Amino acid sequence: MATNDRHVAVGDGGDSPFFARGVLVWEGGSIIAGAGATDGIELTAQTFALMDHTCRSFKSTSSSRTVTDMIAEAPLCVDVHGDPDADAAVCIVMAGGGDLGAGGDPQTVYDGLLTYCAARRAAGFKVVVLTLLPRSDREGFNAARATYNAAIREHWAGFADGLADVAADPRIGADGANLDALYYADGTHPTTAGYGVMAAAVAPVLESIGWHSDACRVRLANARAPWTAWHGYAESVSWLLPKGDGPKCVTARYRDGAGHVVTVSDDVMLDTTPPATRAAADVVVRRHATATLSYSVIDARPGSRTATVTIVIKRSSGTTALTLACGTRTVNARHSVKFRCALAKGTYRFFVKATDAAGNRQSRVGSALLTVR
Repeated sequence: MATNDRHVAVGDGGDSPFFARGVLVWEGGSIIAGAGATDGIELTAQTFALMDHTCRSFKSTSSSRTVTDMIAEAPLCVDVHGDPDADAAVCIVMAGGGDLGAGGDPQTVYDGLLTYCAARRAAGFKVVVLTLLPRSDREGFNAARATYNAAIREHWAGFADGLADVAADPRIGADGANLDALYYADGTHPTTAGYGVMAAAVAPVLESIGWHSDACRVRLANARAPWTAWHGYAESVSWLLPKGDGPKCVTARYRDGAGHVVTVSDDVMLDTTPPATRAAADVVVRRHATATLSYSVIDARPGSRTATVTIVIKRSSGTTALTLACGTRTVNARHSVKFRCALAKGTYRFFVKATDAAGNRQSRVGSALLTVR
């Protein structure tokens, strides 16, 4: 990477030498799918915003899904996403709403949930269960829900690794709360605000589920400089590079919970010097013919090897007639861009603008005349 700032973010993005990014698989019906949310800001998105860990996320959902459906489909819809190398692999399940909504027996539904959770744990997942939210779509649903939720609250530690008791929040979980238009879109599915309440209950449970990174320690060093003290693992940290333009080497040393140590390094180009551009020569072209504009980007060494170039053609009045995106080009070399000239006859000036790979914009803009005949 190249940068024009000594203060950089360094890290592995969650894929360390000892583990890969976490895996979250969300299992359930239309609430897990995000029905009722606006602008896509549903439960999973709001939960991620509250978490420190980086994860790959998958959903296994359909409307009015029964626990029997979930048990049958999970090997292909959930278990395939498991990763034994993940920081954590977690299945978040909200089950039973479709069953109870169709008049199902709470004990039977609860027994099905236990079967489902046991299979996911056997497949290598940690399991977080969610309690059910209120509805008013059939008489007796909330009474059945109360029995089902009570069983989950009392016994979850025997069949799951975490409980996100979303129904314990009276704003969304009390009987009749589903009639509040602030938190419910249609009497069953939460609004974005309702999903926010759910996320506030789910995220802390996921964060405390037990991640491999919790036992991992890291220390950093610039080349030929002392190590920092060992500190807790983070996917990205702020780091100060040594002074002076040129290549820098940042080294990270990881230590897992068993005491194994791995050392990795990465190079960073510090480039605080802006480039300059040159237009090679004035150009004369006939209207509707192909015009060739030649240019170069000059960047002192050590520095960026490439720059993103744009050419702006302006009328004599100063207004822009045409903008040409030239893409990424090597510096300190001559380049050209061709275009079919449909400009009106007259005299124009083209300006070569560049931003180098480190983010420095040109200190001087090269320009030349373009005459269209």
